[in-house]
Amino acid sequence: MIPKDISQITESDLFALIENETYERKDIEYKQSLSLYTDKEKKEFLADVSSFANSISGDLIIGITEDKATGKPNAVVGISVENIDQEKLRIEGIIQSGIQPRIPQKDVFYIKLKNGNYVLIVRIYRSWIGPHRIIFNGWDKFYSRTSAGKYPLDVDEIRLAFS
Repeated sequence: MIPKDISQITESDLFALIENETYERKDIEYKQSLSLYTDKEKKEFLADVSSFANSISGDLIIGITEDKATGKPNAVVGISVENIDQEKLRIEGIIQSGIQPRIPQKDVFYIKLKNGNYVLIVRIYRSWIGPHRIIFNGWDKFYSRTSAGKYPLDVDEIRLAFS
């Protein structure tokens, strides 16, 4: 997670992730783009979000390219967004309606880049009312995170999460 209040993160902080070679890890995940139009895309996004809530807090940073093999960030490219407020509401709505119980603390924040694009940061805080499961379109899965990324919880891990 970027060690700053989300509203204080700037474009220079994003470039620092690349300069400092801040690899993907348990509390940071990079995505080059965000498409939430198909059910598959929504489920993937919800799995990322719920995995942060079920483990430790983390930032899902959209608009940074990475080396898929290593998780090393390559470039801050941003994403093109026509209506920021509408997109933010759509993302929050997908999270709110696709995860149960609802995640109590999350932030969706955009940073406008000099190139005219935006970087989206979805900050999910560890939840103490979990475990949270994805309930989107009849899909019923629990996820958590390791340094290698998200993974589905098995029965023993789900049992432990409830106790």
